[in-house]
Amino acid sequence: MHSVSGDDVQGFLTWTLYFHTRSGKQVRGWEIHGATHVQWASDGRVAVHRDYWDAAEELYEKVPVLGSVMRLLKRRLATPVPS
Repeated sequence: MHSVSGDDVQGFLTWTLYFHTRSGKQVRGWEIHGATHVQWASDGRVAVHRDYWDAAEELYEKVPVLGSVMRLLKRRLATPVPS
């Protein structure tokens, strides 16, 4: 966890998920950055839990074939259309 804020009604925290994948003898490390919003029930339990993270940037762009397509789409969407 990186930062936490909240009160008696709700809370918000940022985090990084670290994991690795293995393909044969090759191991690759991954990081996904995100945030979580929680709302508390009157008895103190978590009533609502929602994670937010950018799947396109954090995961899809890093997958070999899919990543090329995602980066191309991102560049195209960021390029202004001439008038």
